[in-house]
Amino acid sequence: MVTKVSKKTFLYLFICLVVISSCGKVVQNVSEDKDDEPVFKLVANIGPIALTEKKESTAFLADKLSVKPQEYSYLDTLYVVLKGYEKSKVKNLAYATLKLDIEEKELAAAKLIKNNKTSTENIKSPEVKKIYKAKSYDASKIEITKAKKSQFSSTFTEKTQSYKVTTDQVSKKYDYYILSNYKNNNVYQMKLIEQQQVSENKLIELTEITPYDTFKALVVILANRSIEVNADFYDAVHSVLDETFFDTLNYSMPTLESKSLYKKSVVFKFADPLLETCVDVIDLLIIDKKEAEYYLKNLKNKIFTQAQSELFLEKIKGFNINLDKSLDTPKEPSKLSIENVIQENKSLVDD
Repeated sequence: MVTKVSKKTFLYLFICLVVISSCGKVVQNVSEDKDDEPVFKLVANIGPIALTEKKESTAFLADKLSVKPQEYSYLDTLYVVLKGYEKSKVKNLAYATLKLDIEEKELAAAKLIKNNKTSTENIKSPEVKKIYKAKSYDASKIEITKAKKSQFSSTFTEKTQSYKVTTDQVSKKYDYYILSNYKNNNVYQMKLIEQQQVSENKLIELTEITPYDTFKALVVILANRSIEVNADFYDAVHSVLDETFFDTLNYSMPTLESKSLYKKSVVFKFADPLLETCVDVIDLLIIDKKEAEYYLKNLKNKIFTQAQSELFLEKIKGFNINLDKSLDTPKEPSKLSIENVIQENKSLVDD
């Protein structure tokens, strides 16, 4: 026979178990919320990928041209890295090695028939079609079939001759990001992705990476070694080191240090006097415009031609850090300045 005391005891224990269970669920939900940080998905095209071999070697072309041809071939192994920058800290967020697997598919032979009989003389040889399939591997050289966080999946489109790489669940907490792809220390592409762009979107799509994109990314990578790269620095890079200025440089990208490119934690190391000067000028500009002008006018090493220096100074004078970002458009250089730069570059090539 169950007494009233035992019933009360049972009821009390039952209530305690319900309360404890509920608390456990609350604690679990709180911990899950902490892990639920804002993320975005990155999709980028990498190319163009030449699907035929060239008779003339890239090395020979590089000797004839002042700008190294940044080209990829279907035979190349490519490397893709996404880095996140938070103040002075840098973290590798995603990585993959890309290769093209080529299959040859024999199409049905076309036959010409005369009087219901096959004419053996007119049988055409079967056509062979090449099928390109992208394969990606992680840092441990394991093939990626379905990309996880910190990995890139890849596809290849023959029509556009480009890879499409995708990485998901990228944290939005970083100040800026740099996507890089390369086949060696001389042929590479880089793209700067800013926090403002990431914060406003769940999907970031990069349709192409231009030489100018690579130039800006190199400036930021170099600057990050010694100074704080903030919104003011970005504004100055976009406004002063704009594409018009870049085009007048006839610039050849620096050679990267080879040893640091093929480690699990990829590091981009390089030295370039022109980039170092650009970083120094921008760093001074966001503090004191007059100091930046004085520094550029009194350079001991002749980094820029006279026409390039004049154009650089013109852009420095036209930059105002106090302007609202929506109004902060770079001042258009005079046509005379641009013509002087182009004419001077032609004379240097002729020499």
